[in-house]
Amino acid sequence: MARKIYLEGGGDIRKGENDNLDRKALNESKNKKVYILDLTSNDKEKVAQYRLSLEEYFKRLGAKKVDFVSTSHSLNEIKEKLMSTGIVYIPGGDTEVLINNLNDIKISSLLTNLEYILVGNSAGAMVLCNEAICAYEKRDIMAGLGLVGIAIDVHYDKTHDKRLNELSKKREMYAIPEGSAIIVKNGKLSFIGDIYKFSNKKKIKIH
Repeated sequence: MARKIYLEGGGDIRKGENDNLDRKALNESKNKKVYILDLTSNDKEKVAQYRLSLEEYFKRLGAKKVDFVSTSHSLNEIKEKLMSTGIVYIPGGDTEVLINNLNDIKISSLLTNLEYILVGNSAGAMVLCNEAICAYEKRDIMAGLGLVGIAIDVHYDKTHDKRLNELSKKREMYAIPEGSAIIVKNGKLSFIGDIYKFSNKKKIKIH
């Protein structure tokens, strides 16, 4: 497993809303090289435009190199990049498309036992968990990769409460507002910003 995982609640990188979180992760990485799994859209034009923004963003934060996954890469090629990077970053976008693309290239088997920091923002955070609670998208719950044994909701605000309370009858969930994050290290959780827990139809602010 990655030595540390950041589950970010969302935020527009073009507006600098996650600067503090991502700069912290970058400074903790072994070499400030970033490998981005930008698989949240199948629109090639949109992907190309977003890549420019992502590369500019991480270089502004101090990244030495920014590289991107390609669905044409073999698993061996992807593994080599994973082994040499300091941060693996999964951005936000369409949660269902992201899960399907990650499953298609069978990358989850590679995201283990490597010395990088894994950062998921918004949809990128949800797919790392057991379940993606898409309250903000008004979608059903989707199964994630299960790299983190919790369920999370992102872009959280009070408008999610009704839906999350209903879902909490059968599960515990963490709700992460934009600009906040859950950090997972050695199976233990720590928190940055406001974090809420929903369980048995009750909402508790835990940080």
